[in-house]
This record gives sequence, structure tokens and C-alpha cells, in this order.
Amino acid sequence: MPHFWSGLWDEPQEGVLSVPVTGEVISPNGYAPFKFGNPRGFDHANCMRVDMTRIAISDTYCVNEYCGFCDIEKAPKFKLRGLYWL
Repeated sequence: MPHFWSGLWDEPQEGVLSVPVTGEVISPNGYAPFKFGNPRGFDHANCMRVDMTRIAISDTYCVNEYCGFCDIEKAPKFKLRGLYWL
């Protein structure tokens, strides 16, 4: 399944997304596009991953390994008459 780290967590308050480094709250009213049944991590699963098949986020254990969005590089596209970059 295609999952990616979102760079957010809800450790300070369950269901409220924030940036770990700065503490900036992303979802101040507690609403976020969580996958059905999430958040459900409480004290254990506090890192957010993006489920690309459902376009939703879910909480998971921070020790799990997923790619981050910042790791995706531009891929070259080919045209009939040569190479170009989008």
C-alpha cells in the first residue's frame, strides 16, 4: 500500500495535528481528514501517515518506516523529440 509520512503528529493531544519541531497546531478544532477509525493511537501511535489509496491520514507507530513527501524527486518525462522536465 502506498503510505507516506506526513511530518505531523498528535502526541500532545490525541486527534489534534501539530508539527513536532515547532509545535504549530495544524488542526486547531480537532478536525483532520482521518481514515475511518482513526485516530486510535493514544499514547503509542502518534505519528501521521498519509494513505494515498483513500486520501486520508491515520496514526501509526513512529518507528515504522515510510517514505516522506520530501523524498520524492522529480522524474524525467520523455517527449517524442527529447527529454524535458516538468
